[in-house]
Amino acid sequence: MNQPIRAGRLILTLAALILCALNSSAQVFTYTYEGSTIEYSIINNSEGSYTVECYGVWDTAKDLIIPKEVTDKEGQTYKVTGIGNRAFYNRSSLTVTIPNSVTEIGYQAFWGCSSLTAITMPNSVIKIGPGAFEGCRLLTSVTIPNSVTKIDNSTFSGCSSLTSVTIGNSVTEIGQDAFRDCSSLTSVTIPNSVTKIGDRAFYGCTSLTSVTIPNSVTEIGNYTFYSCSSLTSVAIGNSVTKIGDGAFYVCSSLTSVTIPNSVTEIGDSAFGGCNKLTAVYISDITAWCNISFGAYSANPLVYSHNLYLNGNLITDLIIPDSVTRISDYAFWECSSLTSVTIPNSVTEIGSSAFERCFSLTSVTIGNSVTEIGSSAFYVCINLKELTLPESVTEIGSDAFWQSGLTELTVLNPIPPTVDDDYTFSNPEAIALYVPAESVELYRNTEPWSRFKSVNAVDTAIEGVEVEADVAVSVCGAEIVVPEGSKIFDLKGRAMRATKLPAGVYIVRTPSGKTVKVTIAHP
Repeated sequence: MNQPIRAGRLILTLAALILCALNSSAQVFTYTYEGSTIEYSIINNSEGSYTVECYGVWDTAKDLIIPKEVTDKEGQTYKVTGIGNRAFYNRSSLTVTIPNSVTEIGYQAFWGCSSLTAITMPNSVIKIGPGAFEGCRLLTSVTIPNSVTKIDNSTFSGCSSLTSVTIGNSVTEIGQDAFRDCSSLTSVTIPNSVTKIGDRAFYGCTSLTSVTIPNSVTEIGNYTFYSCSSLTSVAIGNSVTKIGDGAFYVCSSLTSVTIPNSVTEIGDSAFGGCNKLTAVYISDITAWCNISFGAYSANPLVYSHNLYLNGNLITDLIIPDSVTRISDYAFWECSSLTSVTIPNSVTEIGSSAFERCFSLTSVTIGNSVTEIGSSAFYVCINLKELTLPESVTEIGSDAFWQSGLTELTVLNPIPPTVDDDYTFSNPEAIALYVPAESVELYRNTEPWSRFKSVNAVDTAIEGVEVEADVAVSVCGAEIVVPEGSKIFDLKGRAMRATKLPAGVYIVRTPSGKTVKVTIAHP
């Protein structure tokens, strides 16, 4: 009784194998059209629905025209909806016309097709795979239809003759290396639909002269415009929050850049090697102070040295009360600065915040700052006098290394903690003024004991009168006083600058007259 069952199973197995063989042979077939024989692969789009994609090439004419429909050996007609992965890979003599039935162009579909000079994709195309036209070195122009939502990784990488690109207004992302080494590309218009520009997207586009990044973009990837050596200007949209590492590295012709208020992070070496940069434009000091710079080389001021607020060069910087921390490297080598006023709202001055600010002569620090970061005023060679408020408890390494200080007032009765022996490069040349009750403590605490002299700060105020005939006035954040006058806060502590935070102060003129003055700047 078992024998018939085994025979039946054998028959079924053979039938299944024959069916599979038939199906297998029907999956791929060739079709000749306009002198080109192309291999097609059948795709089961949905139950009962079949189309084909170009699968490979047997023989092609120089001018390849892909048909909308093809017919197999059994007479079945199929719609051509795709160009498969690597279908025309490295066909160096190929030119091509894509029909409006195609919806997808596969991975490396035309990789290395070095005779392609132009490509117009029909509006039916919704997807272009990675590297689809990579290495098409004679391709001069490309139009990407509105139906496409993403320019994938390396899509046009190495298209060294490409001079113009029209990007459809449905594209939301430009992928990594998308136009890398397109060295003839002179301009590109990025539509408002794009939200992200990937790493190295325009890397090595050495002929690109200008670029406008629309408000829709939120992130510029790492090395996006690396070595775009002809780029002279860039407009960054006001939704960008992050500029990646090396984003504009070695853009050696870039002369100016506008950083929108939306930017919260700029990566390491983002503007490295931008040696012709002369101006950085911003519209909000608070936003600038809050940017997280990946390193000193992330800050474009390293090269421009000039910071413009609403079109005006900043020389006398007044930090607004909305700032609580000045970020690391915020004003690195901003040599246009001559004075800085830091309000009571600020509690920390970040590392290297004012490093190498050479034309800087006056700094007023509000009485809420508790920490001055490492190298904060490093090589500020023209900063001669400074008062540290009572709130300062910690000073970082190299904070005042190679500064021009000759007189320093520290109002904290307890000597602030100093990170190392290099905070002050020449304490022997600096006169130190401290609260009278703390003179001996400072004289016996390192490194304060090394200073040229340790003196009691002048706090003498015997009375206050309002004298109408005394020539004292307020101009912005500065108290204008007769020569030889002294300014005190309400605790009687001498102020060693005339540009001060908002508050009430006492001015004593050389004649001994005293005047109460209010600074109410924002």
